[in-house]
Amino acid sequence: MQLMQMIFGRRGPPRLAKPPKGVVWREIRPKQEGDPVAARLAEKNGVISSPRGHLRFRAGSDYIVTRPDEQSVVSAKIFERTYQARPDGRYEKRTDVIYKYFTLPVPVNVATPEGPQIAAPGDWIIQGLDGELWPVTPERADAIYEHS
Repeated sequence: MQLMQMIFGRRGPPRLAKPPKGVVWREIRPKQEGDPVAARLAEKNGVISSPRGHLRFRAGSDYIVTRPDEQSVVSAKIFERTYQARPDGRYEKRTDVIYKYFTLPVPVNVATPEGPQIAAPGDWIIQGLDGELWPVTPERADAIYEHS
């Protein structure tokens, strides 16, 4: 153990930038009746604070996605491949996109493209189309995804 850790204690959960070897992967896809969201392309650079961490967004490069209970940030290139517009002006996840996820029995600090986010034990750590990771609570994941 390093001297600074002995004096000040551990500085949060370990950082997770890529999936650990040996995790059990499960395939999922968004549910047909998924929650529609509001979304807008960021007009300026900024940060959104969330219970899991601070999410950075860049003007013209990221969408700010608003759900009834939270906001998130999605890169424009990923958003445009995984969401589709609805007639009412909102968006929904495409149901033909397959994701993978795994869970861990310990908390981790997940390195997402928008900034680090805390994953609690048992949270789904989902891998997107470009290999990006993001944590989702099991309750939220069950509401918006189904197993393939």
